[in-house]
Amino acid sequence: MNCFFLSEEYKQYLTFSVEISTNTLITQYLKHLWSDEQEYTHNRIKSLHDSRKGYRTIAKLLNAEGSRTAKNKEWKNSNVYAVFKQYAERQARLERQSYTSKMKFSKMKLEWVKD
Repeated sequence: MNCFFLSEEYKQYLTFSVEISTNTLITQYLKHLWSDEQEYTHNRIKSLHDSRKGYRTIAKLLNAEGSRTAKNKEWKNSNVYAVFKQYAERQARLERQSYTSKMKFSKMKLEWVKD
């Protein structure tokens, strides 16, 4: 019983660490909402693209309808492509916001601490 491990001076602790990653804590700050106009424009461009129209043709059709870009300019094929690209980036961002990893535990070890 004279062993220092059993004395009143030392206490035994089981130590380990836990790691978890999540993006769900910041979703209120990252609300990437599109306006109704942006949503309408994307849906219009997507429907034209799904009907086998190219970017230049879509730009010409939008200009003929009197539609303008967000910067109030005429549509070009690069603007049409940018709408698809920005939509894809937005979708990826929304998926990342709900990411939570699995918990990872370190190796457990006993530690003796002197009071």
